[in-house]
Amino acid sequence: MNFIIKVVAVAAAISVATVTASFATDPQDPTKADWLTFIDIHQVTSKQEALEYAEFVRPIAEKYGVDLMQIYDVVSVEAGDVEGDWVYLFRSPDPQTFGALLNDPEYAANIPNRDRIHDMEWVKRFLLKPVFLSEE
Repeated sequence: MNFIIKVVAVAAAISVATVTASFATDPQDPTKADWLTFIDIHQVTSKQEALEYAEFVRPIAEKYGVDLMQIYDVVSVEAGDVEGDWVYLFRSPDPQTFGALLNDPEYAANIPNRDRIHDMEWVKRFLLKPVFLSEE
């Protein structure tokens, strides 16, 4: 549990204003799901390849209503022991939809490429539910 708190704190430190403004959903609407994913890029892969992979996944995700809202470059870790190259912010219509995306045949066929680019044993993924909304 302590690790999860540190990870979320790191994400908040990366870009609090952007996360608050563009990633908050209505806490009264449980049908929406926000996902925070920490990604570590393999050393043999360039960030350009990782961006191309994200662009490949985007139309597959859109078939399920999953929106890749933003990719953040981790500039520095200000607290905790978490390391990673990028943070992905996703929004999906409901918590189950993200799982459907991961089981999509086109997505599944590209898993070897995904695993070549990203260290999937390291990936951290969180389903988020907002506690409050910013007034800004």
